Amino acid sequence: MIPGEIQRFLLTMLIIMIINVVFFSTCDYFDCYQLNLMNVFRTNLICNGCSAFSYHIMNYQMEIYLGLGVYFTSSLKKTFDTITDKIL
Repeated sequence: MIPGEIQRFLLTMLIIMIINVVFFSTCDYFDCYQLNLMNVFRTNLICNGCSAFSYHIMNYQMEIYLGLGVYFTSSLKKTFDTITDKIL
C-alpha cells in the first residue's frame, strides 16, 4: 500500500500534468503559438486568455514545486535525525 503522503504528491503531480496537456493542446489547436498578425497585435481573445492563463499556471506550478521541495527536505532531515539518534 502506498502511504498517504506519497499518494497526495502523486495526485498533485498528475493533476499538474493533466492541466498542462489539456491547456497547451487547446492553445495549440487555436494556433496561439504561431507568429501572425492576429497574435502579434493581440486581437485574438482566446490567445490572450491562453497567454494569461499560462502565466498563472507557471506561477502556481513554481509554488507547488517549491512547497514539495521544502516538504521533502524537511522529511529527509527528520529521517536523518532519527537514524543518527538510533546510532548514537
